[in-house]
Amino acid sequence: MLIRRKIQEKAVNLWTHSKMEHPILSKKEYAKFREYVREFIEGNVKTFALKWEAQRKFPNHLLPLMAEKGFIGLSLPKNFGGQGKDIWYEVVLVEELAKSHCLGWALSIIAHTNMVMPLLDELGSEEQKKKILNPAIKGSCYLSLGITEEDSGSDINAIKTKVEIDEGSVIVNGDKKYITNGSIAEYALILAKIPSKKGFWSLGFVILENSLNGYSAKKLKTSGFRSGDTAELHFKDCKTNKTMLLGEPG
Repeated sequence: MLIRRKIQEKAVNLWTHSKMEHPILSKKEYAKFREYVREFIEGNVKTFALKWEAQRKFPNHLLPLMAEKGFIGLSLPKNFGGQGKDIWYEVVLVEELAKSHCLGWALSIIAHTNMVMPLLDELGSEEQKKKILNPAIKGSCYLSLGITEEDSGSDINAIKTKVEIDEGSVIVNGDKKYITNGSIAEYALILAKIPSKKGFWSLGFVILENSLNGYSAKKLKTSGFRSGDTAELHFKDCKTNKTMLLGEPG
């Protein structure tokens, strides 16, 4: 544990004292925001990070605190609760999260804000945004993105999870693995094979709530990033409303 701690501290110190900085990020507004984020990280994360790592504890209480500070949904539109800022604010936030000594949790935040939320913002219906995106920006729930499977990583065409459409419902069967936020997310965006209008399979997303019958999640024990949440998900005749399809298949 002592060796791991020394390696973490050395890596963070190298990053912290690096003189390399993008010229845009040196502007006054970004520098001021960086100090605001850094103050939050110092007071609420860094002090406890190594303890959380050792205990494999996920600091679930931090999400509403970050939302209260306006750190969630920085570049998303204001009409659904976002901050309406430019993408450089997201860059500053990620850079400071990387210095938190709590990289497992930091990756969970990044997956929540910069992987799942943009998909909901771009493809989601108004109803989906009100029901899921807005509460997620407010820090009421975590989101996860279910793409990877045990036998398919970057090869998404090889996924086996399937959706069957039955009138007004969709039924999901399959498995996902190595999913960030998998066991803590209230909603998961699941990439699956969906029947298309032309009679063959196409790829598309369906949003599943973790309370659905046939939905199960199991946290995985990882060798690193112990303060984070990585899980496997299983769907057995998991049924939800057709309105939870995200965008159009393909």
